[in-house]
Amino acid sequence: MRAEKYSYVILFFLLIFGFETKNSFSINIVESLKLKAIPEEILDTECPLFLTFQMQIIAGVNMYKTEHLPVKYRLVGDNGYASSWRQFSIPKGEIRTDVFRRKIDPAAIAQKTDIDTNPTLKRDKDKAFYKGWSAVELIYQDEYRKVYNMNSNKADFYIECKAFPDI
Repeated sequence: MRAEKYSYVILFFLLIFGFETKNSFSINIVESLKLKAIPEEILDTECPLFLTFQMQIIAGVNMYKTEHLPVKYRLVGDNGYASSWRQFSIPKGEIRTDVFRRKIDPAAIAQKTDIDTNPTLKRDKDKAFYKGWSAVELIYQDEYRKVYNMNSNKADFYIECKAFPDI
């Protein structure tokens, strides 16, 4: 009788703690989200200019029932920068890339902010030095309609502009 009682206790603990349920382990719906500036540094150039960023997303291989993952994403950055939203569907386990072009205009930023307190923009004689960052903001849902937000790494960049007009 005592062995039977312990069997029920063990069975109870196995049922509660021993079996994985959909919420008891992490499912990597998005395995990886990376961003890089191309190039990371531009010296002695004309401004304004467009800087290129390359995003890479890898969809997880162990999504539950979904074969394709619909995602919505945009480029965000220093000084309140945000691009318009984009979207696509990525097959399970696949890698997708996308390219963003961000306009960097130190003169326009200097008009909107106080150049003495802006940490991204510095000025020396007739040159402008812009040190900024961008990242990808990603939104997706699992099959239970739970919404997830994810941010990529911050891709840092540095630009040295030849001329900086008086403002």
